[in-house]
Amino acid sequence: MPAPATLSLFLAAVAIGAGRHFVETVASTGIPILLAGAAVLLTNVLIVLLVGYYLMWLPYNSLIGVVSGTTSATPPSRPTGRASCSRTGWM
Repeated sequence: MPAPATLSLFLAAVAIGAGRHFVETVASTGIPILLAGAAVLLTNVLIVLLVGYYLMWLPYNSLIGVVSGTTSATPPSRPTGRASCSRTGWM
């Protein structure tokens, strides 16, 4: 079986297993927590979209990449002890 197929099957199995716990959590803590999380996420996305489009004039494809980056929290692979900087010249 090719690697992408096995990864898809693994993700599907994890999602099926997590669905029951998600419903239980929403039922016990209530809809307000879910709606508050959605409001925080949408506020972040709208601010990034508006600033990127109207103030920074970013192209649509780049702007969508920026939005996807702002909604994820990937930790660094290792601590460097210094601030990261871009070497592309335009960032």
